[in-house]
Amino acid sequence: MDGPHSDPGPSRSRRPRSLSLGSYINHPILVSACITTTDPHLPNVPTRDAVPAITRARVSGDLSACPPSTPTPSSRRSGTHTYGGIIHGIADVGFEAICLASLPRRQDILRCSTVHKLNICDERKIPETIASINKDVMDRIRRTFGRRPSSASEYEPLNGAEEATVLEGSAVLQGQHDPPFSWMEYNIFALLGVAMLWAWNMFLAAAPYFSSRFVGDAWIQANFQSAILTVSTVTNFGAMLILTNIQYSASYPFRINLALVMNVIIFSLLTASTVLGLGASPALYFVFILFTVAGASWAAALVQNGAFAFAASFGRPEYMQAIMAGQGVAGVLPPIAQVFTVLAFPPGESKQDAPSADEGQTSAFIYFFTAVVVSVVALLASVPLVRRHNHIIENRMVETMADSMHSIEEAERAARKHTSLWHLLKKLHWLAAGVALTFAATMFMPVFTAKIHSIKEGSGLLFQPAAFIPLGFFFWNLGDLSGRVATMMPFSLQHRPAALFGLAVLRLSILPLYLLCNIGGRGAVVSSDFFYLFVVQLLYGGTNGWLGSSFMMASGEWVDESEREAAGGFMGLCLVGGLSVGSFLSFTISDI
Repeated sequence: MDGPHSDPGPSRSRRPRSLSLGSYINHPILVSACITTTDPHLPNVPTRDAVPAITRARVSGDLSACPPSTPTPSSRRSGTHTYGGIIHGIADVGFEAICLASLPRRQDILRCSTVHKLNICDERKIPETIASINKDVMDRIRRTFGRRPSSASEYEPLNGAEEATVLEGSAVLQGQHDPPFSWMEYNIFALLGVAMLWAWNMFLAAAPYFSSRFVGDAWIQANFQSAILTVSTVTNFGAMLILTNIQYSASYPFRINLALVMNVIIFSLLTASTVLGLGASPALYFVFILFTVAGASWAAALVQNGAFAFAASFGRPEYMQAIMAGQGVAGVLPPIAQVFTVLAFPPGESKQDAPSADEGQTSAFIYFFTAVVVSVVALLASVPLVRRHNHIIENRMVETMADSMHSIEEAERAARKHTSLWHLLKKLHWLAAGVALTFAATMFMPVFTAKIHSIKEGSGLLFQPAAFIPLGFFFWNLGDLSGRVATMMPFSLQHRPAALFGLAVLRLSILPLYLLCNIGGRGAVVSSDFFYLFVVQLLYGGTNGWLGSSFMMASGEWVDESEREAAGGFMGLCLVGGLSVGSFLSFTISDI
């Protein structure tokens, strides 16, 4: 649509997704931005060089929303100046823009003139301009304001400014359409968190069953736990590294769905393995387990990268916390299910610490089959979430890209800012290092927990290794879940990332407490199951949950809105990187 002073000449050539106020694609859009011009003499108006900054600091009726700032290198080269103001209006390619400006204590219609294809709004009030404005333009303005009213607190300012990139500063892409909180969406993200770590916690809690299958090979029986951890985390880290670097063409819903389908297949094979092939040699079964671990880890990378980035795209930190809480639930349910199945199907009397393969196959069958069910339920639940996401993206982009893009996904990719990992590391160094350290230290827990026995081992089924080891995992994961949920309380250190990192370092002092427990049934320095379960496991799990969730939730507050998806994937990469380092370090205590 042409402006009121259009020129059919070459200046009408289309330049899709250019960010200058007077150079948007020629579809009318709602503009909220600072004004860039070559005229340095616009009186009594503060300046700011970064166009997208105003979209995150919009204060209706306040011209001070664009505070002064130092010129950028590009502005020095071009000799341009940027003037602040709350500008709502219609802008077409290379043509004069008609602006509605909210001035202090009055609403004025201002005339906009063009200087080198960039628009400025004259300070003079020209009421008669109303009559000359194209009726279609005004109708679009009224419809726009009727659909999307603004408020003074709609945006929050960010410190610093960067040069504008493609669509980075458009008001329709940032903040203006951030969805309200929804408990349904929260619960779906929590379910994705459950599915995300179900495989991981299954391999940990099933340690007694695996041990019974490896009873004929002493080396495998002693080292299978560390081998599972290493294969899992290395595969997961490699996949996350690849996926994090593929940002522009990423379809995060597809990654989530693919991961869930892979989990259904892998867990079905594991379920079948508890009934078929029970006579397989320990070495052959060990290879089979490592292959399933690798496949489940690749699926975990897909769902981790997809879910964290997907949640970040909604612009609500509560959904990131929902994923973390869901992971905590995934840690609690498998071991408690293992405990109940052992109690419901007690093993026959044996002098061995671990049950035989035949004795553990029923509980393992139920355990693995529930993983199939969880993945199927999560796959079905993600369908309405994807539809909701597409609706949000459509609302954000329909004004700017409706005619130039063929699909919502294509429009979302075009608006997505490609951000290098180094750039994210510079912004999130304390948070990235903290989440990596937290989960690296956590990787020692599975090795200790699989070796610690009850001091009352002969007192009943609950105190035998087949039930007590999963019980140890349950208490750790109960603490982990409590810590993740605790991040919803008002107290938070997310605004102080250096302090969070310091707490992650301090957490390392808890590890030596495991050495005071009954490792391998050889006796305990502190002869108390209560000390092991309620002090060591709950404390170590609780600090993991609270710190890990705090690091992940804080990441969205320290990056630009257009970098949220990339930041979510990057923090997931750092988390998995910490797990990988910790898995290698866990070999140092495998013979303890």
